[in-house]
Amino acid sequence: MKRATMIYIHIESSQLKILALKKSLLGQYEITTFEKRHETELLSAGRVKNVDVLASAIKEGLTHANAL
Repeated sequence: MKRATMIYIHIESSQLKILALKKSLLGQYEITTFEKRHETELLSAGRVKNVDVLASAIKEGLTHANAL
């Protein structure tokens, strides 16, 4: 049986927040969070400034939150 994982990502101009919820086999939830402010802008006027930088930031956050 697979464990269910839900991931919530909040992106501001230079900040990334991740909340990951994992459901165990017994139905309990494990919650992990990640928050980081980056020196470079991730969004500008609501649009992705650089997709590679954003993808790298999200991957770092998911790895840190053990959501992968």
